[in-house]
Amino acid sequence: MSKSKPSWQKTDIPKRIKIILWQIMNDNPNQRSRAQAATKHVHDKDDDQWFRISRDTFKRLKQELIEMPVNELNTLPEDIQVYAKNIRGNSQGNAPFVPSVEGIYDSDKIKRKKKHRQRLSDRAEEILNHINEYYPWVEDYTLVECVVGEDLEFDRLLQDYLSGCLFVHLKNEYPVFSKLKSWSDLPINHIREWDLINILGSKAEKGIFKGKCDICKGWK
Repeated sequence: MSKSKPSWQKTDIPKRIKIILWQIMNDNPNQRSRAQAATKHVHDKDDDQWFRISRDTFKRLKQELIEMPVNELNTLPEDIQVYAKNIRGNSQGNAPFVPSVEGIYDSDKIKRKKKHRQRLSDRAEEILNHINEYYPWVEDYTLVECVVGEDLEFDRLLQDYLSGCLFVHLKNEYPVFSKLKSWSDLPINHIREWDLINILGSKAEKGIFKGKCDICKGWK
C-alpha cells in the first residue's frame, strides 16, 4: 500500500519543480505574469507537464506554503522562506512566523546570515566567471543585450532572485550602481570603468556585504 501524502501537500508536483514555481510566484504578483513565466521557463522536455499550470494549481501551491510544517519550510531556499513568511502572515491574521525551531535564538540567526553571505559570495564568483568572457567583447551594449539568446545559463543567472539580492548589496555600497535597476542594465563598457572584476572578486573572496537585501530584511 502506498504511503499517503501529508495533509499540507495539495499537489503531486515534485519538490524540485515546486521550488521553481514558488520562485515564479514570488517574482510575479499576478496570475497572468506567473503563467507566462512558467511557460517561458527553460526546462527539460520531460518536465513540460509541470509547467502547464492553472490558476487553481497556483492557489494550491500557495496553500502548501501556508500549511507546510516549519521543519519542511526550512529545507527551502531562503528567498522562498521569506516569501512564505509574508503569505503565512497575511493568511493567518499576521501571526508571527518562526523560521526555524531555534529561530528565536541569536545563534540561529548568525548561522543563517553566514549561510546567506556564503551564497552571495558563490554567486559573485559565478557572475564574475561569466563576465570575464563578455566585458572585452563590445562597447555601447548592455549586458542583457549581449547575453539574451546567446547564453541561456548566464541569462537565467542574471535574472535569478539571489543575483538580484547581490545587486542590491552592491548598490548599497557602490554609488555607480545606483542608476541601474538590475544586472541587465549594466553597460559592457562600464565593467572595466567601474572595476567590476575586482569588486566581484573581493566579494567572492571576503564575503562582506553592506546594506540589506530582501532576504536580510526578512530577519527582523
